[in-house]
Amino acid sequence: MPSTNNQTFEEQVLAAFRELRTALVEVFESAQVDVNRAFPAARELQVNKNLTWKASKIIRATSPLEAIDYLPGKAGMKLLLTALANHGAPPPAIERTELAVDEFDRVIEAHASHRETLELMLDGLTEGDSVSDNLEKSRRLAFLGNSGIWGIQAEARLITYILTPGDGGKGSFDLAFLVGFVQLKRLRIDAPWTIAHSRSFGADGSVRVDKRRMPIFPTSSDFKDAPIIAEHTTPGTPIMVVSEQNGSLRIELPEGPAGNQGAINIYLGYISRNYANLFADEQNVIGRLIHETNCPIRTGLVDVLVHEDLPQVGPFEYQLFRRRDHDDRLVPTTDARIALPIQTRPVALDQGSAALETPCYERYSELIRQVAEHLGTEAGKFRGHRIQIDYPPMGTTGLFSFPLISNEVNATQPQSSDSALDRASSVSASTHGTRRPTSRAALSSAMSALGSRPAKLLRMRVANKA
Repeated sequence: MPSTNNQTFEEQVLAAFRELRTALVEVFESAQVDVNRAFPAARELQVNKNLTWKASKIIRATSPLEAIDYLPGKAGMKLLLTALANHGAPPPAIERTELAVDEFDRVIEAHASHRETLELMLDGLTEGDSVSDNLEKSRRLAFLGNSGIWGIQAEARLITYILTPGDGGKGSFDLAFLVGFVQLKRLRIDAPWTIAHSRSFGADGSVRVDKRRMPIFPTSSDFKDAPIIAEHTTPGTPIMVVSEQNGSLRIELPEGPAGNQGAINIYLGYISRNYANLFADEQNVIGRLIHETNCPIRTGLVDVLVHEDLPQVGPFEYQLFRRRDHDDRLVPTTDARIALPIQTRPVALDQGSAALETPCYERYSELIRQVAEHLGTEAGKFRGHRIQIDYPPMGTTGLFSFPLISNEVNATQPQSSDSALDRASSVSASTHGTRRPTSRAALSSAMSALGSRPAKLLRMRVANKA
């Protein structure tokens, strides 16, 4: 049995799991019983078929989390080992398995007290590379629990950043920002919800009116000033409550029917002209697109679409962070200490609207075609990058990042006289760390999507130009 001195929890539980799996393989082989054929093995050993089935599941498991659900109780394990001993398994193999089971139970008691708690601890561990289904069990439980607590949920949330060439010089781009909620439903009729919260901040952190941002499509009077994309919003959606105070615009969905009868799709879209620049400078070398999740969501999808006439950037990376306690500042989250063990590699999409199709929203590629045409281009002219996560946790910040272009200098625009400390940062799904070629004031925008506290969805650090 490996020593547990100076081992971390992760090391102890992995060592105990591997020893248990190896011991089970050895004891079945020594008894000349094929556990891979669980039901015939049960007949051969004259034990309940569930015991051999569980043993086969543990042997085939690739992680402790997979194995723990199938670990028999003490009485069941004793019956199984007695049957194997009667079938010819030698005492050393039986003893090794007994010790392995005891060690696994000891690790549970030492670190978690209960098997259910250990499952949650194991949910964040993987052997080898982390994958996007890390914490999947915890995320699914949180989705169900938060849905009940907050009285609302969405089948899907789709966020899209569309970068098209701007007229502010080489590398400048316009940024269109879309956010949609599919089958958004209240679970209680008394559950109003903030759909979007839009604010702009100056270099000193004060809230300012961002006159650059405007709805992509003209909105009807039914939605007042909300940047609703009506064709992709359920007819009869209740009139939004739109309020503005001190430069902060809040769009709220009022109370309404609960369950499927009140389920709706909602799509919003903004565009900011000459939003930023893809070329790096001394202060800004990384572009960051940041979004926050403040609603129970079954599936989250984020696309970044870069027009082919813009300089090519990449590679793209993605990471989820927990939001700092009591920290509502619009600043980039890059502290590795608060990164969650939920990683997914962005998938490069083929050019063409067909590559954009997704089961999350059957009209998604149609929406992108419409937006592209409205922007004077075609959906087939974009290079796309996508991430998709099931049950994205509430209270987290997702970070799409990519290196800015460093081999060239955009000399067509004069440098700002402002210092790096005077340049603004914002938060929500945004591009952080790029240069803004035209703005005289250091402004950055944040658009929050669907949260009891506003979820920030559009952020960028911008360099000022004289």
